[in-house]
Amino acid sequence: MNSKIAKRVISITVIALVAALIITTIVLAIVPKKMQNVIGDNYIMVRAYVDGTEVNKYLKNSDEFKKISELHEESLEDSLLSAIFQGSGKFDVKVKTADYSNVLSSVAEVAGTNVLVFEFPSQDDGKQIFQTLEVNGEVYKDSNSLNESTVEYDMIVMPLVDSDNYDLCTIYLANSVTKVSSYKVEFFAHQSELYDYVASLAEKVAK
Repeated sequence: MNSKIAKRVISITVIALVAALIITTIVLAIVPKKMQNVIGDNYIMVRAYVDGTEVNKYLKNSDEFKKISELHEESLEDSLLSAIFQGSGKFDVKVKTADYSNVLSSVAEVAGTNVLVFEFPSQDDGKQIFQTLEVNGEVYKDSNSLNESTVEYDMIVMPLVDSDNYDLCTIYLANSVTKVSSYKVEFFAHQSELYDYVASLAEKVAK
């Protein structure tokens, strides 16, 4: 009798553990993990470039602006399960130096590319207001510079990657007047929906 009871207890325990594992897997697969949005939400205008040509610009209250912002946010979401299997390190934001004297002509105005350019507010007299780069909630300081200077910008150029999977993406931090970009930020996202939407904007303008 004791042997039968012991076997029954073991069976119940195994079933409970399997059930718990299944439930945990389902929860991890459903619960989203949100990656850092380095671009932030302070930008007030987005320019869309399709196949190297600017097709239009969209102000903050436009439907296109809102859709672009929404799809960008969604591109940074993944399930916790996927993040665990791929390793959290894959989703680290990395800041690197760039060397573009004119980031628009070097990145945005290149045939075969779809690119978004995010612009930020300026003062009433037109004077630039610079944003300061933050990574993981902290102001980023360039340890390779003489005084560990912060990274400032008032324009972001983001070439889009046509992929459903998490792929390496890059944004270039630039000066909107000089168009110079000295820093870029690498991150992972799945941008296929955003890529397709931006491509559709060119078709919309052409009609």
